[in-house]
Amino acid sequence: MVRYVIGVDVGGTNTDAVVLAGSAVIAAAKSPTTEDKTSGVVSAIRAALESLSEQKRAEVVAHVARVSIGTTHFVNAVLERNRERLSRVVVIRLCGSASRALPPFSDFPQDLCEIVYGGAYMLSGGLEYSGEIIAPISEKEIHGCVQEILKLDPPVRNLVISGVFSPRDDPLEGQEVQAGRIVRDACPDISFTLSHGLGFLGLLERENACILNEAIRPLAKVTIEAFRQALNQLGLTCDFFLTQNDGTLISAAEATQYPVLTFSSGPTNSMRGAAFLSGLQNAIVVDIGGTTTDVGVIRGGFPREASSQLEVGEVRTNFCMPDVKSIALGGGSHVQWDVEKGCVQVGPTSVGYRLTSEALSFGGQQCTATDVAISSGVAPGNICASEECRAAVSRLSPSRVYAAMRSMRLVLEATIDSMKVEKEDVPVLLVGGGTILVDQSVPLRGASRVVVPEHHWNVANAVGAALGTVGGTSDLIVNLLEIQEELRSQGVEEGAELDRRAREVALERGRENAKRKACEKGAVEATVYIHTEDVSDVAYVSHRVRVKVKAIGSLETKDAPVNEPHPQPHPQPLPHPMPEQLSRDNPHWPNCSVEDRARDEAAGLPPPLIRDGVWVLSSHDIECLALGAGTLGCGGGGDPNIGRIIAQRVLKEGKEIRIVNPCRMAASGTGLLTTVAFMGAPAIENEKLQSGNETLLALRTLQRALACGVCRGEGEEGGVTVTSRTLPSGAQVWLPDCEALSRIDVGPGADIPLDRRITALLCAEVGGCNSIEPLLTSAQTGLPVIDADGMGRAFPELQMFLPFIYGSRPYPSCVADNKGNVVCCSYVRESIQLEEFFRVECVRMGMFAGISLGTFTLPDVLERCVLFSMSQAWQLGRAVLGARVTHSSILDTIVSQQHGTLIIAGKVTSVIREVKGGFLTVVVVVEGLDTFAGHEVKLQAKNEYYIARYLESGGGGGRMVDGPVLACTPDLICVIDSDLGFPITTEAVRYGMRVGVLAMPSNPRWKTPEAMAVVGPGAFGFTDVQYAPPKSLYDIGKMQVHVQSNL
Repeated sequence: MVRYVIGVDVGGTNTDAVVLAGSAVIAAAKSPTTEDKTSGVVSAIRAALESLSEQKRAEVVAHVARVSIGTTHFVNAVLERNRERLSRVVVIRLCGSASRALPPFSDFPQDLCEIVYGGAYMLSGGLEYSGEIIAPISEKEIHGCVQEILKLDPPVRNLVISGVFSPRDDPLEGQEVQAGRIVRDACPDISFTLSHGLGFLGLLERENACILNEAIRPLAKVTIEAFRQALNQLGLTCDFFLTQNDGTLISAAEATQYPVLTFSSGPTNSMRGAAFLSGLQNAIVVDIGGTTTDVGVIRGGFPREASSQLEVGEVRTNFCMPDVKSIALGGGSHVQWDVEKGCVQVGPTSVGYRLTSEALSFGGQQCTATDVAISSGVAPGNICASEECRAAVSRLSPSRVYAAMRSMRLVLEATIDSMKVEKEDVPVLLVGGGTILVDQSVPLRGASRVVVPEHHWNVANAVGAALGTVGGTSDLIVNLLEIQEELRSQGVEEGAELDRRAREVALERGRENAKRKACEKGAVEATVYIHTEDVSDVAYVSHRVRVKVKAIGSLETKDAPVNEPHPQPHPQPLPHPMPEQLSRDNPHWPNCSVEDRARDEAAGLPPPLIRDGVWVLSSHDIECLALGAGTLGCGGGGDPNIGRIIAQRVLKEGKEIRIVNPCRMAASGTGLLTTVAFMGAPAIENEKLQSGNETLLALRTLQRALACGVCRGEGEEGGVTVTSRTLPSGAQVWLPDCEALSRIDVGPGADIPLDRRITALLCAEVGGCNSIEPLLTSAQTGLPVIDADGMGRAFPELQMFLPFIYGSRPYPSCVADNKGNVVCCSYVRESIQLEEFFRVECVRMGMFAGISLGTFTLPDVLERCVLFSMSQAWQLGRAVLGARVTHSSILDTIVSQQHGTLIIAGKVTSVIREVKGGFLTVVVVVEGLDTFAGHEVKLQAKNEYYIARYLESGGGGGRMVDGPVLACTPDLICVIDSDLGFPITTEAVRYGMRVGVLAMPSNPRWKTPEAMAVVGPGAFGFTDVQYAPPKSLYDIGKMQVHVQSNL
């Protein structure tokens, strides 16, 4: 007996329904979406069933295997900030002493936080990246939290339990599971989400996803039950599923538990349905609806997954979502003539589900995209409700109709191009009711061919909903050393073969874990296959790999099988002003110049607060500084976002962050300065957040070492024993007894000579996340931060710190972790040996530690550092924000403000990554667009971008070969998003991004032989490159005139 499947998709304008018998669509219908959503579902299904003969209808109802529904109802509640549909949520974070500086809800938008915030607790628990525990969970603590939650008024019954590195934990007996049992025993009616079951690595983003999930769970429960009752009205008592973000199904029970997994099911359904109806498994899908057009990429018949972090309702999350770009273009889009500009505007507003009452073609008064398509002859005239309506459409101005149709085509072509995953033209699938807007007789730029499924293209979303597959995903960090030890016991010899076999074992374990999860969701084991897999080294951490695998299988049903293929895994120049050129009495500081101040005023940006010659930072200043620091990171240095959130939170608490002008500070005199920073791997830092005490402990320990006079050699100084340790390289470090140091009083009343007292802080590297850390320590200690840093950008190792290169001693220096462990190095001969020592200690401390690095006098800073770099980062961020406000070219604004060179503006067409020696190496190719069309530039990176080369033809078969070097280290090479101006790191860059590649001159202190030996091209293995200042394509004769970006 054939069993049937019903698929439903609830869109903003229409609700579509289809009936599948095996792989054949035997019925389809559209019905207007209703306010309550469920009655629209009933109408659509009923209309589809009624299109069948009475006998066939009875057979379908009797033998339906399942109903699958896709809906945007839940995500809309978040987007609309609907107080009636969102519930308050409490978060319990299991973190022990780690991750306390950034509590739950820290980066929620204020309006949403006011609706869903119910409280937050940070308790004992959490894991290290290695799987070792940070601290055990405390049943007493958890019980106490539950009792406090039960006393809340109004009551809160939705809870999130999130643990540091919980995705690494035992899924059956891990800390989150144990905590959940304790909560359930204490209060059985509390609803809770365990974070390891929802998101991936990245604590804050995973936690945010869980908060959204719990906030809509009560709504999901009511809505899904209403769907169930609606199906009962139709006599459908079969299994009931919802479609989720990755193109697979989840049961109604699981959707009630994890409703966020349905947030992007609409675009996903369209892509899956388009692939199914057309038979194409690899293409770009363009789904044109009544209100919006969704453009996405399918690989192996499933949507390409978005990057690990994305925003839903302005909340950063990291659960699985498809990579889809939505534009405000649909059949109901308003078409208006802009008299002032003399052009047609299509959208962004729309009549939406009122198309059949408000559009000209249906007797209304609004001119829509559908009306224009009918008037042009592209869409059939029989769409019109009457002859009068057809006459009204025919009276539209032909010139305006042409302009509107051309505008729609250009928008579609630009969107398709931005989503392409390869340089060559690719197939484009057109689906959705709005397909009638596209003139298929004219080729679409970027499309190798345009395919419209022969049948049911207007209900592809409902077809996608009906397809019956489920999936499981595994995302783990694996210790290769442990696997290698197992392999040695099996007789595998040392060397490359051992490493290769260990990686194979890690991948196979990931596959097994993903397959197990798919089967747990109802997949038939024999049908499960691996859809995507990836093994990537964890930067800065030796012998650790991240293994991410997705498995997919068919649901067990007795109907004729849907014959979907099982694809193979798819591999996924003006001189830079020196401090001496800047007035020591600059009245515009922290603005760099009167031009910068004028630009800021034109954009309406708030002026900086200068009090008694000291710059007191505002929340807006932090925003600007973080944005600029990310750019100065040159693709590395870590994301300043976490530090930005903490700093803005600190300011809300009433604390001050102060930055002082180094030249004014010189006039008043000072003691010593030191740096505070973090050391570790970005992948670890994003999961094990800072506790807030790491750098502070390192700083205080360094101050104690200074106070007692510990400096070098074994023995005892100031009552503190000093011992030596030999490093693997043979170098020695001297280590004072930190327990003895901890007893030395360095409090406010302590009598510490000025030449041994820390009186100000210095930023180690202004590029990346370490730009923010001295600001946070300033708020904690009251010490000001000097407007300078030791790099003027980001570099990956300690010996690349300018003061060390020019003779400042790299000791005393300290490293500390979140548990209160601290190590002080009172003497080391060379800074490269300090790098070696601190790397070892950092791994021992969980691969994330705070450091305080050396001591410096003010003359040291003035002579050996990059001055005014903090205000430079701030001004850079302000320039970008100002350009957004004034709608100026962001790339040209940065080039002008930073005295830089625009190397190329275009699209990323190739990205190749691997980790060598613990550092990420990347090769990126950018193909020029607009005025840069016909040119290509290759970027080479090792954590940061270090080389930019022109590519020119010359290889066999049209192959491109390396041409002239356009820019190289130590100058800054930055990749910037063309639209919004945010920096794109070496870890985040991917195919299809629209970017600008900029080169900015580094500080002249980097251009000496001493500095070049440490950070010049040869220092990073580019021995064929000799340093030269940045060049434009004009400078090397590839373009005839200077150009601006036009982006």
